[in-house]
Amino acid sequence: MKNAKITEKTSFAKRIKKEFLKGPWGDEFNTKFENSLNFKNLWWGKTEYIVLGTASMTALKNTRNAMAKRIVDTTGNADMDMY
Repeated sequence: MKNAKITEKTSFAKRIKKEFLKGPWGDEFNTKFENSLNFKNLWWGKTEYIVLGTASMTALKNTRNAMAKRIVDTTGNADMDMY
């Protein structure tokens, strides 16, 4: 992720943060990770919780792969341009 320059400050990370904090977490958890320094630690896996950045990128990759497989299964054509 560092090579791709996907940091906790990118718009992708901000959307992930917004959606993640909607989860069934307590008020104390949400307040703690609203703070950008704490969110940075959560994003890079420097907490006792998950590595949110890696989990988010994995979910994005899995979704892309599932979509591509569905297109190939439906059309029989493996040539795709993803923008």
